Amino acid sequence: MVNNTEQHAVINEGSLQGAVARPQRGFADGALCFPSIPAQAAVLADALVKYHPFEQGNKRTALASLQVFLARNDYLLMANEDEKVKFILDLARGQLSAEGAIQWVEERATKFDER
Repeated sequence: MVNNTEQHAVINEGSLQGAVARPQRGFADGALCFPSIPAQAAVLADALVKYHPFEQGNKRTALASLQVFLARNDYLLMANEDEKVKFILDLARGQLSAEGAIQWVEERATKFDER
C-alpha cells in the first residue's frame, strides 16, 4: 500500500544532478566510463541510493530508474521482485559496490530482441 502522506522532496539538487549525470561520465578522449547500457543503469541506481537526493524514496526511485533506464534502451531486467529488492538493499547497506552492481545488472539485463 502506498503512503500518500510521505514527503518526496528533493533535499539535495546537486546530488540528484550528479546521480543522473553519472551514467554519462567519460574520459578526456570522449570514451564513456560505463560504455554498456546495463552498466549505465547500474551506476544510476547506485548513485541514487548512495547520494540520497530525496527526503524519502531513494531506494524505490533507484529501482524504478534502473528498470526504466533499461526499458527505454530496449532491455529487460530478468530478476524477480525479491532479487531486485535484495539488490537495492545490498547497495544501500554498502554490501554491494558499484562494480558489483554493474556485474549484477549485466548478468540479468537482456535485450528485448534476445528473449
